[in-house]
Amino acid sequence: MVVDDHDAEDSRRVSAIARQAGVDRSFFYRHRDLLDIVHAAELEPAAQDPAGGSPVSRASLQADLANAQARNTRLAARVQQLEKRLS
Repeated sequence: MVVDDHDAEDSRRVSAIARQAGVDRSFFYRHRDLLDIVHAAELEPAAQDPAGGSPVSRASLQADLANAQARNTRLAARVQQLEKRLS
């Protein structure tokens, strides 16, 4: 059975919540309604950022990551172009 990164991340998150609740993580998988609530909560913005800033949602973090990766790709191409001109 192949487990992708998303499944592993989901398993760690459910395990952490189960530990806080004092139940076994299989409890969430037996009660799909609770598991759906956990998954829905991760998509909503946090109530309050502990650092006092604005709330950050998973979607906004993923958008920031995608933008940063695209910028890195553009910068790497530019570096290669400049290196080629130097040689």
